[in-house]
Amino acid sequence: MEKRVTLFKNFLSVEECDTLLNTYKNETFVDSEFLNKKLKNYLEKIKFNGSSVSVNEIKIYNISTENTNASFLEEPKYDITLLISLNSDFEGGRFIFLNKDIDKNMHMDNSPGDMIVFFSNINYGSGKIINGTKYYLKIGTNNVLDSQITKSLI
Repeated sequence: MEKRVTLFKNFLSVEECDTLLNTYKNETFVDSEFLNKKLKNYLEKIKFNGSSVSVNEIKIYNISTENTNASFLEEPKYDITLLISLNSDFEGGRFIFLNKDIDKNMHMDNSPGDMIVFFSNINYGSGKIINGTKYYLKIGTNNVLDSQITKSLI
């Protein structure tokens, strides 16, 4: 069985995370040249039957003690979702992925710059934030069919 949720450590450096956070903290959409270049380099490795994977949108999100959303979210309009953590000065808030096949949740700790890649039909959420605010990027990609993704991808 192929892995459907994978963690890539240090996709971005802490300095790159700080730059993105300081630049886009109060925005909804992120348009960063260096991030777009890194994503393009990563996504170029993911080609299926001549079809390229492309970024649909990049958004920045924050979750705090006031707005923790522990419910599971679905992004059916994307093929693959990428989540990149931007900070670590918060408590709680681990990403949670629902594995419907075994009716069990998978919790994933990650550090600033770590990227989680998963099929967008997997429900996910964030655990309760105990202290501080968690910032992360959500990148939605298109042009991939579930049946085309192999074990070597994610």
